[in-house]
Amino acid sequence: MSNCLIFDLDDTLYLEREYVFSGFKEIDKFLLKDHKLKGFYKIAKYFFEKGERDKIFNLSLKELDFSFDENFILSLIDLYRDHEPNITLTTDSFWALNKYKNSNLGLITDGHSNSQIRKIKALRLKRYLKKIIVTDELGKKYWKPNPKAYKLIENYFHKDSEPQNFFYIGDNPIKDFISPKKLGWITIQISRKDSVYKFNKNSIIQEADYSIKSLFELEKIIKP
Repeated sequence: MSNCLIFDLDDTLYLEREYVFSGFKEIDKFLLKDHKLKGFYKIAKYFFEKGERDKIFNLSLKELDFSFDENFILSLIDLYRDHEPNITLTTDSFWALNKYKNSNLGLITDGHSNSQIRKIKALRLKRYLKKIIVTDELGKKYWKPNPKAYKLIENYFHKDSEPQNFFYIGDNPIKDFISPKKLGWITIQISRKDSVYKFNKNSIIQEADYSIKSLFELEKIIKP
């Protein structure tokens, strides 16, 4: 019986904070070049590390005493989403993708398609993965926990003649594991210490079958 390892992307195969800081640097360059405004990156990073997530651009520009309107913020968001990210696979991700290269490997990721496609390209994931689904390309209503992407993965790998064992490895217990558990997949939550999002005790979550802190721990669960 073959194994199918299907991964999440953000904070699973790379650290999302790398993407965030990469985007901040791109905006910093734009503001310096087009508006002669210095210091955006440093201030935005400060707010991010304090835990701010929703209004960082607004707060940073106010801190810099820069006048802006909502359209300007939207233009910065577009610049952030469309930039070519400077990100890398974590060491354990590189190890896992090579360790399980003889298994069927895939990816299901939420997020704006422009951003996710650029991340996938920057990480050169097509070298490793047989099937990649960016749920935004299916339509916003098909973001996780909608089961459509998981079913598409199943149908794709069931083209192989032998039965498959499906594993889903992700970080978000609010949305990652609901559908695969209903489909009978084995679910694995990775909890990296530098993850962008933390889940409080009041969140409605679906616990995974296994919990790990590094993809190196996969070999205790899945035979290559």
